[in-house]
Amino acid sequence: MSSANRSNVLAIGIDAAEGTFVRQLIEQGGMPALGGLLKEGRWLRVDSPAHIGSGAVWPTFMTGVEPATHGMYSEWSWVPEKMGLTRYHGRNLTPFWKSLVQQNISLGIFDVPFALPVEVSRGFEVCE
Repeated sequence: MSSANRSNVLAIGIDAAEGTFVRQLIEQGGMPALGGLLKEGRWLRVDSPAHIGSGAVWPTFMTGVEPATHGMYSEWSWVPEKMGLTRYHGRNLTPFWKSLVQQNISLGIFDVPFALPVEVSRGFEVCE
């Protein structure tokens, strides 16, 4: 792909923040960096794909598939062998940006919940 065909993409997920309040802060000048980005970009809302809880949002964003496919509905998973709950670890999810790493595309990944490192070779990656 030539550089003329590439677009720069920046996705910022503000987890556990009430969107109306964040927009109000931006419009009042309280978040100038986000305000500057918003002038050149778009504001999109991501709703939980699960009917109960929000634990499916980040795995769905990260993989691009629905909870019925990735199997993550909550931060806690039932372990029948133990007859109890365990905190979800994300080890069975493959983030969509792993294929971009393999295409040698420059990436910046910063603290996506449940995402494990994919060994970014061009750019940066911060987990946990």
